[in-house]
Amino acid sequence: MIKRLFVLAVTIMVTGTTHSEGFHGEDRWRHDGRRQQMRVFDARGVVIGLLVANGGQDGVYLTINGTVTFAPITHWTNGGSYMPYLPSRFQWAASSVVFFETGDCTGSPVIGSVVFGIRPSAVVRHDTDAMIYVVGDTNATPITVSSFLNDGLCGKSTGPLPLLRAEATLSLTQRYPEPLTIGY
Repeated sequence: MIKRLFVLAVTIMVTGTTHSEGFHGEDRWRHDGRRQQMRVFDARGVVIGLLVANGGQDGVYLTINGTVTFAPITHWTNGGSYMPYLPSRFQWAASSVVFFETGDCTGSPVIGSVVFGIRPSAVVRHDTDAMIYVVGDTNATPITVSSFLNDGLCGKSTGPLPLLRAEATLSLTQRYPEPLTIGY
């Protein structure tokens, strides 16, 4: 009986010591400033940038034609279908509502002045292609919109809104193919 208690006590002490050293080492590593930041990788394993949060969405900051803007990401939907859901894979997230001067949600969108980050931008998805549109260095002016894209559905809209015209575009899926992953 005493032998069993002794073995149990030694096992608990060794397990407790090993466990606490692991936490101490991790804590020291975090406070030494050597903590690695999570990065977003494309399908080829190329680093796109650091994973950051902006306006309630996760994504990366990109430089497009010398302009810094934010490109959001979301869980991968396998080209539009939510099955199979892969929690470790990501894709470029489409902007929730995008306005167009045309009546059929085509062409270059006009973008609200308070959209994503440093330079306002919008991401429009057509099937598996994600295109980011970045506004120029101008002030918002009243622009008459004829349609809007909301979660992939085109709707009619009329009236002038204080919006900005896109001046730079980039195919995110051509430059950084999906699925995207997050790692160190």
